[in-house]
Amino acid sequence: MSRKKEVAGSPQRAVRGPAFGYIRVSTQSQGQTGISLEAQRGAIETFSQAMGYDLIEVLDDVASGMGPESFCSRRGLRSALEAANSNNAVVIVLAWDRLTRYSKFENQLRKIAFDPNRVVCIEEVELRQNGSKAAIHKYNEVMGQRISSGTKAALDRLRSNGVVLGNPSMKTSVQPLGAQAYSRKSTDLVRQIADMLMESDDPFSVPSSTVVIKLKERGIRTMQSKEWTASRLREPLKKARRLIEEREAPEPPPTFGMF
Repeated sequence: MSRKKEVAGSPQRAVRGPAFGYIRVSTQSQGQTGISLEAQRGAIETFSQAMGYDLIEVLDDVASGMGPESFCSRRGLRSALEAANSNNAVVIVLAWDRLTRYSKFENQLRKIAFDPNRVVCIEEVELRQNGSKAAIHKYNEVMGQRISSGTKAALDRLRSNGVVLGNPSMKTSVQPLGAQAYSRKSTDLVRQIADMLMESDDPFSVPSSTVVIKLKERGIRTMQSKEWTASRLREPLKKARRLIEEREAPEPPPTFGMF
């Protein structure tokens, strides 16, 4: 199940040295779908190219990484380590748990005269930031495409079988209730701004920059829980001043409209 490196048209880079990739999934179902193996492989190829490694081959296993016995039972891993030893190469893995889930794994490596420091883990971003980011982005891209495709296919199957998806009451009850709650919150916020403006001698001449500062001092945030800026304040400030005008408007006399 290994595959030789095929990178057509790759730009010339300074080569760090030879490398072998190692990828692993735990179960046959994972291995058959190829989702995780394919994504790991793409990440290792991208990382090797970005960092200047000469990736010779990527070897894989469909096996558990748990326990001491997993070391001997994984043929892909042993082949990768032996090839790396023979070629004075490193072994590249996406994550440490793809290599092993056994705490004394390094002792097993030393028994076959393999230096654990010659294992390169892509997720060590602090050591290999640029290459690691490129590799992880590639891995997430492949996984995201497969997950999205699988989800869409599953939803299509459900629809074809007459299954109604989603919450039927969303548009008739849930959404209207949400809109009402949002409207109440918006009204309360405008009232707070209006009350704050009324603390000054002339609420209609207070600069918006001053209002922004006061809102921040009082811990009042926008409807989206963001810090206030002049642009975010523009509409709420207009509404607050209209509210003040309505409050201060004189009431009509009791006889108004009787004739």
